[in-house]
Amino acid sequence: MEEKVSLRHNLPEISAEYVLIRGRERRRELRYRIKDALSEFLGLPLALLIGFFLISLIILAVERADPSFLRSVRESLSRYLFATPSSTADFLGVVAAGLITMTSIVLSMLLIMLQQAAGNMGNMIYDQFLHRRLNQFYVGFISGTVVLALIQHAAVSESFNPVLGASFVFLLVLFSVGLLIYFLYAAINQMRPENIVAAIKHQTLHARKNQLEFLNRTYREPQSQFQLANAIEVRSLTTGYISKVDLDIIADCLEGVEDRVEILIHAPLGNDVAYYDCIAEVTADDRELAHSVAECIGPAFHFAAQRNFTMDAAFGLRELEMVAWTEVSSSKHNPETGLIVIHALRDILARWLDPEDDSPKSKRLPVVCPDFTLPGALYVFQSLVVVSVESKQQQNYTAVLQALTHLLDLTPPFLLNQMEETILRILPASHEHTLVHNLDAAMLTLANRLERAGLTKTAGLFHEARRTELQQFPSFPHPSQAEADSALPGVFG
Repeated sequence: MEEKVSLRHNLPEISAEYVLIRGRERRRELRYRIKDALSEFLGLPLALLIGFFLISLIILAVERADPSFLRSVRESLSRYLFATPSSTADFLGVVAAGLITMTSIVLSMLLIMLQQAAGNMGNMIYDQFLHRRLNQFYVGFISGTVVLALIQHAAVSESFNPVLGASFVFLLVLFSVGLLIYFLYAAINQMRPENIVAAIKHQTLHARKNQLEFLNRTYREPQSQFQLANAIEVRSLTTGYISKVDLDIIADCLEGVEDRVEILIHAPLGNDVAYYDCIAEVTADDRELAHSVAECIGPAFHFAAQRNFTMDAAFGLRELEMVAWTEVSSSKHNPETGLIVIHALRDILARWLDPEDDSPKSKRLPVVCPDFTLPGALYVFQSLVVVSVESKQQQNYTAVLQALTHLLDLTPPFLLNQMEETILRILPASHEHTLVHNLDAAMLTLANRLERAGLTKTAGLFHEARRTELQQFPSFPHPSQAEADSALPGVFG
């Protein structure tokens, strides 16, 4: 429930007028917590469990009715498998107990493996494990088979022998054994760095598509010239991550006054909001109108206890950074994972920088929301260069230079300054690494690409840094441009 408070709420005096809102703190709603648990992991296992329960009841009802077309099947099965009710009961009891024991042991081993993998690569491993459909299916299938066996076992009596139900359980047990073997392989395989990074990359690209739908209904820069004296700040009484900004609610609040109001969102999707943070600002041609709109838009802001991939592509970039940082740092000294992440980042940015039709699918609202996703990917490159210096791993520094070289030709004008800034910030790291052949070739090629892009000053700094290193070791051979270009895919190949 939103709390609407106008002025001076026992809080420090500020120059601007403000409104305090709670938004929707969904983590405290039981419905949201249940929905989140179902969407994250429990949905498929619960559906399978209910399905097996209903199947068990159907099999019992059909078998108790004893239709004539099934009589011959029951007699044939009881002749070879389940001759007496006692043997059927023994079988079903052993199956239920065995499946419970097997599942407990397997899941305990997997949890230990999962904990070790998370200790190496970060807590996002838990998210990946929970979101895997195979893991959900296995838990639901085994649990459903146990429920099926228990129900059939409870139905056994001296006068009733559930031959068809026991035979169905027998087939499921055979399938479960094969599924267990495959599940063990898949569980180990999904913890490999390549698959973890690929999963994060896929989720990040999907989140960006959802995010663009939101961005296409808003602006990046203010469009109006309303007086700042009429500005009303929207401050939060709730802490957490911004998981959603409901534009439909904002559209209802702006109905009939779209030309008189503009909303500036200071806390975009994924931002961590603390108590009393300013999350938005409403400006209008009239102070009372701005105040009423500021009070109205509170429920549009949804807060969550943790970030997710629904519309938050920056969350994927952060997870990729954490995976690479942990592995590349001197605590692990594993350059391979860093190279995998750099390749994934290069592919993500190449897709995002590819020019597409950016026309809005619906009318834009007078809402200004910043988009830091593309610059955020460049900041990840800077972060990985820092950790490559700390661990003295020139492979990752070379890979970053090569990735930026490839991306430079795709960079649009509005991002070119930030791309140049990133390149300038990582240049000093070249003095921390030995000028091996691949690094020498990467610096030469990047400098030439910078010249071609018109960034001659930055290109000159790279040429100078390279010459400085070569002067210390005059016996170093100078790679030609053709050799430098041929070395570009070497780190990834």
